[in-house]
Amino acid sequence: MPPRLKAYLWIVILLGLGAGGLDLRLLAQETIPLADWLERLVWFGLLLGVSHFPIVSSSGGAVSTLNSALNYCLLLSFGAAFAGPAVALNSVYLNLIRRRASWYKVLFNAAQMLLAVNLAHLLFRWAGGQTGQTPDLAQPLSYLQLVLPFMGVVSANLLLVSLAVRLERGTPLGQQMRASHYFDLGGNTILLYLGAQLFYLRIELGWLGVALATVPLVWVHTYLRRYNELKLVHARLDESNQSLRERGEELERGNRVLEDLNCNLGSQGDRLRAQTQELEAANQQLQLMNEDLQHTRRTLVRAEKLKTMGQMAGGVAHDFNNILGAIIARSELLQLEELPPAVRNGLASIHRSALDGAAVVRRIQDFSRVREQQDFERLDLNELVEDSLEMTRALWRDGAHRLGLTYEIHRDCPAPVAAWGNAAELREVLHNLILNALDAMPGGGTLSISTRIRGEGVELVLTDTGQGMGRNVLEHIFDPFFTTKERGNGLGLSVCFGIIDRHQGEIRAESEPGRGSTFHITLPAPPADSVAPLPAAPSTRETLQGGRPHTALVVDDEPDVRAVLVDTLRLMGHEVREAASAPEGLVIWREQRPELVFTDLGMPGMNGWEFADRLRQEAGERQPLVILVTGWGAQIKQEDLQRHAVDRVLPKPFKLKELDRLLRQLDEAATNGEAGDGASGPVGDGTVGPVGAGF
Repeated sequence: MPPRLKAYLWIVILLGLGAGGLDLRLLAQETIPLADWLERLVWFGLLLGVSHFPIVSSSGGAVSTLNSALNYCLLLSFGAAFAGPAVALNSVYLNLIRRRASWYKVLFNAAQMLLAVNLAHLLFRWAGGQTGQTPDLAQPLSYLQLVLPFMGVVSANLLLVSLAVRLERGTPLGQQMRASHYFDLGGNTILLYLGAQLFYLRIELGWLGVALATVPLVWVHTYLRRYNELKLVHARLDESNQSLRERGEELERGNRVLEDLNCNLGSQGDRLRAQTQELEAANQQLQLMNEDLQHTRRTLVRAEKLKTMGQMAGGVAHDFNNILGAIIARSELLQLEELPPAVRNGLASIHRSALDGAAVVRRIQDFSRVREQQDFERLDLNELVEDSLEMTRALWRDGAHRLGLTYEIHRDCPAPVAAWGNAAELREVLHNLILNALDAMPGGGTLSISTRIRGEGVELVLTDTGQGMGRNVLEHIFDPFFTTKERGNGLGLSVCFGIIDRHQGEIRAESEPGRGSTFHITLPAPPADSVAPLPAAPSTRETLQGGRPHTALVVDDEPDVRAVLVDTLRLMGHEVREAASAPEGLVIWREQRPELVFTDLGMPGMNGWEFADRLRQEAGERQPLVILVTGWGAQIKQEDLQRHAVDRVLPKPFKLKELDRLLRQLDEAATNGEAGDGASGPVGDGTVGPVGAGF
């Protein structure tokens, strides 16, 4: 509702309520006998009854009734004190009960009727009229007592309603008043006469006069209704004729245009046929291009989602590196002890799973940047299948038996099938596909896995007898965060897609509802000059020398990571002190001046960069070797290492052999006299740069 219309409605409503309150106050002050009250109630009921006989206006607007004549008779008979509230209640009845109008329209119509009746009463009294008394018609001016009040009611209603419509719709005031739903001049004249005649008959003959007035009232109602309906039909016919004339003119103009076009059709026919053939050829090309664009768009959207997922998970990867670092190093330390074979095998499985987890974390960190090198090697695809089945055995055999389920595993894996890739990543792909297959067979079923050499590459096919997928699901299974599981996160297959894509391979799925699913994975074959990796020799106390003995300081706020690094260095024969924060590490370094300082990067209070800067400022000529131990190792920039004079980066999680190799390299560099302020990259990828001051 426009603000000006709202303000106008509230002004009219408040003024009307004020007028109504004044009428009720005057009515309460009058002494009215019971018989007069009964008569007034009968008149009020008659007013409500007449409201049921509508007369449609000639303008086709809203509906009006014969109660205008009765309103006028009540005003002349009983004055505004009774006529005002009665007319207002009749308006509320018409708008609220019968027409179901909104509340503000109900209040506005009742208020404007109260204002109009009180205005008419003032005009009646100004002309010398007396309530309940007939004017002396022998005097010409007495006719004003009859005409002015009625015209006041009609004019006030017309003006108040037209102003409201003007503010609501923007229609010009004069146009709205002409198109108002009130009767035109002829109808108003008849209602004026009937209202005055009804008043005179009531005064002179009482209820007999009212009964006699029923005949002209019914006649007028019938006449006005039919008259206005005929005017409506006539107006609609005029509109239809005008519309037909306009359409006829348009058709004539169109006919002339068609004739002109028809003259040119003969010469343009051959040209159109040639253009049609060209358009058909272009349409085929566009369809092919559209298919390519759709495929490219889906690929780009999937890649963008994977990038976004990697950026969100980058921070979480650092925390996992701390956890996995403690697990990997501690499991390697335990394997150095004399242990029963079962325990040693369990530790080896834990160590291998932790290494796979570390590879997963590295891939999460790689989502937001381009990998500079591929850590691929020659692999036996069948061994990866067996490793993945062994890792999931607790689900498809042990756990299934406890639930009374049976999963059959069929292998068709002729040995050997050599592939080129990363073992940890491909094990993760197989692990995810096996888990999805088990989820698709909640009541048990068969899982078939086959490997074979195909062309210049190798292929792995995994088929289940599960519930299958529809086409609408199949199109989105590799999209990040898309899942049909109640507790799934929608990342498993999108990670598989990213891994296979990084291997320059292809993964695709085939499925139908109720007929299971089949996943095809193609991978490149190893290069001709590649060789199978030698099995890693187990670490022993003798192989972990760590160079010659040194004094070392380990600073890390993670107790588990700090403890495993301290234990490893001591096992290598070094004298080690430890600190839980950078300020505590500064105190220890000032007391003992150790040769090696291992520090974490992200620590509360003072981080690793600030700690390294403080060491360089206080060390003077005898500079220690600073090794940064952090889960952000692969994301550290070389310029940051040089700016803070950090000698080495040991990325978490690290293996004992990586730490041993780092210390040996530092010893060799010190023996060869390679001293300077440079810094090296992470040692986990085999990169060795210049070192800082020697021992």
